[in-house]
Amino acid sequence: MLPFTRHPAVGHPGTHRSTRRQTETVPACQAGGLGRTLFARKFVRSQADDDLVAEHRADCLVRNDSIALLGALDYRRKTPFLGVKSEVGVNLSYQYLDTLTTQVTEDSEPTRTHHTIGYPKHSFVLNVNYQNGPFGWFGSFNYTGKVDQEADEAENFREHPRLDDVMFVNTGISFDVAGALNKKIGKGMTFRFIVDNLFDTKPPFPVPADGGSVTYFTGILGRYFRAGASIKF
Repeated sequence: MLPFTRHPAVGHPGTHRSTRRQTETVPACQAGGLGRTLFARKFVRSQADDDLVAEHRADCLVRNDSIALLGALDYRRKTPFLGVKSEVGVNLSYQYLDTLTTQVTEDSEPTRTHHTIGYPKHSFVLNVNYQNGPFGWFGSFNYTGKVDQEADEAENFREHPRLDDVMFVNTGISFDVAGALNKKIGKGMTFRFIVDNLFDTKPPFPVPADGGSVTYFTGILGRYFRAGASIKF
C-alpha cells in the first residue's frame, strides 16, 4: 500500500463468551499549518462470542500537503460447516488519496505527487485466509488504481500519459506436520507452497519504461512459484 497505510492487528476469539463494544471518536479533520496533522479517527471493535471477532477502523488525514482517507476491516469467524476445526479470516485495507504534494518552504510552489506512480487515488489489499487444523490456505488481492506517468504534464506531452489500473492475485497453502500426524513427530515443522501473480497479470503499459518497478514488481516478474519449510525450536 501507500505511505499512509496502517495495518491493524488481527483479533482472535476469546476463551469466554462475552459481548464488548468500544467506540472512540476524535473531532473532524481540519487543515493545520505547514506540516501539521490532525486526525479524525473512529475505531469500533465488537466481539459477540467465541466464534466471531470483528475489527473496524477508519482514519482521515488532512494537512496542507495531503488529504487521505484510510479504511480497514478485520473479520475472523469459526466455520464448522467448512471443517470441524476450521475458521475463515478476511482483512481489507483501503486507501483513498485525494491530495499529496511536496513543498520545500511556505513560499515555494507545491509539487504534485498524488495520482502518479505509487500514489493512486484508489488502492486496496484484500487478504482471505482459511485454516482447518493443520491445513491452511490464503488468497491476496492487491489493487492499484489508474495513475499519471508524471505530474503536471501537458495532455499531449507523451503518447501514453496514463497507466491503467491493475490487480495482482497471490495464493498459497500451508501444512503443519505435527498437527496432521502426531504432536511428537515434526513438531514445529510447516511446509508452504505459494503462487505469486496467479493469473500472470502484466503491468500496465508502458511500465517499467518510465519507472514504477517497485509498484508493479509482481507484474514485471510474471507468475512464479515458491516452496519452503520452516522449523520452530
